[in-house]
Amino acid sequence: MALFLNELGRFDEVLADYDRLTAPKLADDATLDRVDAASLLWRLELEGIDVGGRWGPVADAWMAHVDDHVLAFNDLHCAFAAARSADPDHAIRLTRSLDAYERQASGDNRLVTAEVGRRLIEGALAFARGDFTRAVEEILPVRAQAFRIGGSHAQRDIVNLTLIAAAERSGQWGLASALLAERVESRPTPRAKARRARASRAAAAK
Repeated sequence: MALFLNELGRFDEVLADYDRLTAPKLADDATLDRVDAASLLWRLELEGIDVGGRWGPVADAWMAHVDDHVLAFNDLHCAFAAARSADPDHAIRLTRSLDAYERQASGDNRLVTAEVGRRLIEGALAFARGDFTRAVEEILPVRAQAFRIGGSHAQRDIVNLTLIAAAERSGQWGLASALLAERVESRPTPRAKARRARASRAAAAK
């Protein structure tokens, strides 16, 4: 429902439902609840919505599991929270933990993290710093491999949304228009069509 309302631009309702339904579940300390909270706040911010101080509890919840590294998908959502935390040490701790994991661990998730997950995470961290060009450089080469990190199609769509926003905010309108053309093909919503038209006009003007 939150994704549906988000696509309609009904952001006040999304925030109200987040406060009523999503935030309280962080107390249960379940991974899926942490994923949902981080994903929803990140998606809102991609739309330019100010989520206030809501990142604090989400970041604290994720930092308690910063060394888990069970799934690259989870670590990406930990990165969203760490990147938007008011405590700069959170992003540093995550980066150091991932560095150690890549050096010392083995197995499928370690390989996926090294080949795909770290690029997506570095892209998210760069995006949060306002380095949108770096975000594009990190995410674009691996976006077709994002399925390897886990999660559903709907959950992994956050990768495409972040890449589109990074392309727009870095002034790469040709890339943004191409990405949005793909999106309109699969999700022909009025919002997607309007966004593509804007990007196409900007690309033509440039």
